[in-house]
Amino acid sequence: GIALRLNKKSLVQAVVILVIATTAFIVAVNTYAPLHDRFFGYDRSSFGGVDMNVSGRTKMWNMLFETLGNDWVFGKGIAASGNLIDEFFPDIGHPHNDFLRFYYDLGVVGLSMWLTFVFAFIWKTLRNLRRSIRDAAGDYPVHLAAMMALIAVSGSMFTDNSVSYSFVMMPLAIVMGCSLGAGRAAARSAAQMAAISEAVPEVEEAVPAHRRPRWGSSNPTLIDS
Repeated sequence: GIALRLNKKSLVQAVVILVIATTAFIVAVNTYAPLHDRFFGYDRSSFGGVDMNVSGRTKMWNMLFETLGNDWVFGKGIAASGNLIDEFFPDIGHPHNDFLRFYYDLGVVGLSMWLTFVFAFIWKTLRNLRRSIRDAAGDYPVHLAAMMALIAVSGSMFTDNSVSYSFVMMPLAIVMGCSLGAGRAAARSAAQMAAISEAVPEVEEAVPAHRRPRWGSSNPTLIDS
């Protein structure tokens, strides 16, 4: 949020906060054993040369990739991934990767639609944020909360089935809806103010000079000849 103010001081503050937060996270991961094991222990898979904990999920993910076959365009249908997981991994029900589930169930088409929605909303919210900061409007926290909530849920979708949780998606939808509504209301208000600004000179020109109010006193009077 600080960086969106688009001035040097704010950008420096944002960088400092980011460096401090990243350093604190790295220190915590390397000094607190349970947190370290959560990321680098147990069932590990390599990502870019770094071993990461995926808690047994790679077996499910590999099976989904292997059984997808030629259905990668439109997928195998709604709930196909869950049914396959239930058959080979009882009582789990989901592949614990919503992006992979979209890909398996709905193919590239369905996954692309979800990603398009996410990036379109973030782009729209960034525009609302910049407008809110520029106009010093009070809806700034609403837009920032909606964007950060969507990013957080999207991050959790890599190793969880967040889309299946109503207690995750319903609050997210409410916050996102509030952001979109606030942005639309602000745009409508700005359009109305612009229309009024354009109309005022026209009204003044339509009124004869001798009938225009004389301003500058506590009781404006009309000039009449």
